[in-house]
Amino acid sequence: MFFMISVVRVPRQSSRLAIVFAVLLGLLALAGPAMATDVVRWYRFDGCDPSTSAFSSQQQTPETFACGSLGVYYVGDQGLSYTSACLHQVHGEEAPALYLAQHNPRFMPSAGEWFPCRQGNCFGRRSQPWAAVIDWNQGHGWSVAGTLSAVAGSGLDLMLYPLDAGGSTFDTKGASDLDVLVQLCAVAEYVHQNPSDPPLVVNMSFGRLYDSGISSLFQSRGQVALQDEIHTVLGHLQSQLGIHLVAAAGNHGRLLFPASDSYVMAVGGMDIEEYVDAGTVSKALQAPTAAQALLPAYGLYLKEGTASTYWPVPPGSSYASAFASGWLGGFMADQSLRPSNISLTPSSTLEPVKVSTDYLLVLDSQTLSGSDLPGAAEVAAPVLEHVSSVCNASTLTTVTTSVSSVTPSLPTSSSADLAGSNNLPLPNTRPCVPCHGYQDTPGLRIKLPESEGFPSGQTLAALLLRVGSSYYEITDTSVISDFEDGLIDELLLTGVGSISTGTSVELVYELSLTSYGSFWDSTPVHMHN
Repeated sequence: MFFMISVVRVPRQSSRLAIVFAVLLGLLALAGPAMATDVVRWYRFDGCDPSTSAFSSQQQTPETFACGSLGVYYVGDQGLSYTSACLHQVHGEEAPALYLAQHNPRFMPSAGEWFPCRQGNCFGRRSQPWAAVIDWNQGHGWSVAGTLSAVAGSGLDLMLYPLDAGGSTFDTKGASDLDVLVQLCAVAEYVHQNPSDPPLVVNMSFGRLYDSGISSLFQSRGQVALQDEIHTVLGHLQSQLGIHLVAAAGNHGRLLFPASDSYVMAVGGMDIEEYVDAGTVSKALQAPTAAQALLPAYGLYLKEGTASTYWPVPPGSSYASAFASGWLGGFMADQSLRPSNISLTPSSTLEPVKVSTDYLLVLDSQTLSGSDLPGAAEVAAPVLEHVSSVCNASTLTTVTTSVSSVTPSLPTSSSADLAGSNNLPLPNTRPCVPCHGYQDTPGLRIKLPESEGFPSGQTLAALLLRVGSSYYEITDTSVISDFEDGLIDELLLTGVGSISTGTSVELVYELSLTSYGSFWDSTPVHMHN
């Protein structure tokens, strides 16, 4: 059994709308890791399609889904058994690994109709080139698609393949490897039925830690793990159908799956401070080393048409991936190119470059002529040029506290490690959305007026500031409590000292989750000169 609790957090300004979001935390302690999700048994048939009457089950008739030329899957509970002369190709039995839960639109802005993908209204076909977005049909999916759409422009259609599609077998315990397989197969099946209309790109702004040992375990008993079956389908999409696959690399220095798959381009966040200071592209501290594609992942805003109202994009490689997919897809659509027309491989490097007043995409050290999309420049320019006027708040209440230099003793586990070791959904721990940093005489001023607190069930045990390789601790318990609850508009930290231009800065958190121990997370601070 797997519990969900919905939590309402009321923002500090009464004029804001209350944001309702769900977290798969708290009551998980009653279930335990072994019961985080149910065991499923699955079979794949190719060239031989049995009837459902050939299966017996403890609970239900198996569900089926087609996967193009790879065949048809039959999925049921652990007691599912099959007796027929129709031979299956592969099968497996496991509790599918879980991904970040996004059950409510936490990331939706309150501004309303202008948002590029309000309530998912950016999805649909208009007989144009298109991109597939595998994501939640909730706030995360809508904001990822909104970012992708804003970058690509109106010439690229988007189609959602929802991880939370539902079903008696699928998505009963949260999005998992099984849901990812279902939606990847839906893309493959569409292309199988419509071979002249493949998507230009498939965006996957989600991930989990890859279990390197589970494959050999399954092989030892003559089965296939779901992560290996996902690899097979990814290979079919990329190498056989020629579709470009893009995924979020991760935000904790470790490459997530499916970005880690050999058929997928992993997109990480670039170090904004170094780019502004030296004009060079390098990975942000949070980005995995293996991420070769680097695009802005924090400090981003989406603009309300021609008005001066902006929506702050949550920090993270989910949005760097959307940026890459939108830029690639919009470029190919504008230039009437098919995926085979550009030499993009999963190991390609990808980065932005400013040429005169435009921003272009650089692929494997080659600047792509015609990639100067207006939408890409509109989203990239404010963050890459340190424009500070995008912050909507004008009058802020400042909380001042001193910090002291420390040698941190953070938990060894990140939030991704915690999720992977217990088969939990990746915890949502991004309160700084985004943080803007300004140096002045008293110290470091951090504006965070759009930020919310931590989800219920998480306790903030320590709050630190990292400047380059140095750490400073905030010890005022009232400040820590207010930061945990999202009650601080602006934080003035004294005792930090001078920060050199180009130095990366972030807030680092030590958090505890009932019955699952402590873990760390962090959020970059977008510095302004």
